[in-house]
Amino acid sequence: MNHFLFIKKYGVFLLIIFAAILFFIINNWRDSNEIEVSDEPLLETDERTPMQKSREGDDEEENERRNEQTTMIFIDVKGAVRKPGVYELPSSSRVFEAIEKAGGMNDQADGNRVNLARKLTDGMVVYVPKLGEKIDENALMDESGANADASQRPQEKEKININTATKEELQKLTGIGPAKAEAIIAHREENGPFQKEEDLLEVTGIGEKTFEKIKNEISVDEHKDLSIN
Repeated sequence: MNHFLFIKKYGVFLLIIFAAILFFIINNWRDSNEIEVSDEPLLETDERTPMQKSREGDDEEENERRNEQTTMIFIDVKGAVRKPGVYELPSSSRVFEAIEKAGGMNDQADGNRVNLARKLTDGMVVYVPKLGEKIDENALMDESGANADASQRPQEKEKININTATKEELQKLTGIGPAKAEAIIAHREENGPFQKEEDLLEVTGIGEKTFEKIKNEISVDEHKDLSIN
């Protein structure tokens, strides 16, 4: 009877205490098993294989190459080609591609004097000389207005100094054979160095027609330092 009265009087209170203890135990157990999550972002790791990285690098280079090819430039192709004119080509093109665009070289072209591997730039002049053709250094201009380099134009033939040239060297001049070469040497030995190119007209056998052919091939440089043999 006394136990019944005790439970009836304090049962609710004991039940509340028991529930509180049980809640405390369960809550602590849950906290101890909970996984800690850091607020800091995890470091990203590159899980790509070396092969994948290499392929992606190749893809980037290919995209750059395609972008370059889509940019078009204009090239003026002149000289000994089948279809001279202004042509539009990708900015990655070379001289040989511009010449192909112009129909290729004709039968008179001297292809050995052209740098076919040179890379083109917008507004460039590509000139293909004829066999034996002589061109003034200032005759061909590049896209910037400056003289084009040797890869774009034929080399001008080096002038022959008629005051110092040997018989063999003089025979390299247009229309000058052994007899005229000997006459030039004899004249300068008898009369002294030539003072100007036109003095060559005083040599026996050298007329106006011959002089017109060779006037751009000769010079009288350093004649002041020469003495009569």
